[in-house]
Amino acid sequence: MSDWLAPIGPERVLEALAINAALALSALALRLVRRSAVVPGIALGAALYLLAGRAGFAVLLGFFVLGTAVTRWGYARKAARGVAEASGGRRGGSHVVANGAVALAAAALARVFPQAGALWAVAYVAAFATALSDTTSSEIGPLSAASPLSLRTGRCVAPGTPGAVSAAGTAAGAAAAAAMAALGWAVGLVDVPGAAAVTVGGFAGNLLESAVTAWSGRRAPGHGLLNAANTLIGALLSVAIVLVARR
Repeated sequence: MSDWLAPIGPERVLEALAINAALALSALALRLVRRSAVVPGIALGAALYLLAGRAGFAVLLGFFVLGTAVTRWGYARKAARGVAEASGGRRGGSHVVANGAVALAAAALARVFPQAGALWAVAYVAAFATALSDTTSSEIGPLSAASPLSLRTGRCVAPGTPGAVSAAGTAAGAAAAAAMAALGWAVGLVDVPGAAAVTVGGFAGNLLESAVTAWSGRRAPGHGLLNAANTLIGALLSVAIVLVARR
């Protein structure tokens, strides 16, 4: 049963800080994150533990575990092709902020406007579904033997070209969005229609970022800003789908 919007007590605050400090320091020791991610990670994790409950925190953990796994998958091959994430695939503080800001806002707004709590839960799960879909597409696509296609020209381009997509990366991104939606359903944050909306909205947000990057070229916003924007778009699209389906 989901504890979304559950009351926050003093003991819960201590629990949130202790759990997230232990997880962040463990991740640092295991070289899964950079030092710059520790403090933001503890802050974000504790805030989501309190605002979104243990169910919402489970979604955050699912995102981190799956995102780390796909980043490490075939890392040597990606490094040889010059398209691997820097620092051995370890994410920093900017990644924490970019991928978690929209989810944090959704959880906070759910406390302010609890009457729309179910919709905020959809937005919350969708933000992480979009982020994981984007990460998965970017990490799995370069492992494909086939050359990706530019969304602007429709021509084959080199792996790692901004805005390019591949069949493997696209399929993996769709699967990632569905996986996060399924997790959201499993912990009771969204129902089946909500999970379907999260899958579609999260995947669409991922594709939209690729399209914006392809068409903007060198004028494209920074990677962190794009990540934050696509999680917002994925969340809004998912909520819109739910609202339309209710009519």
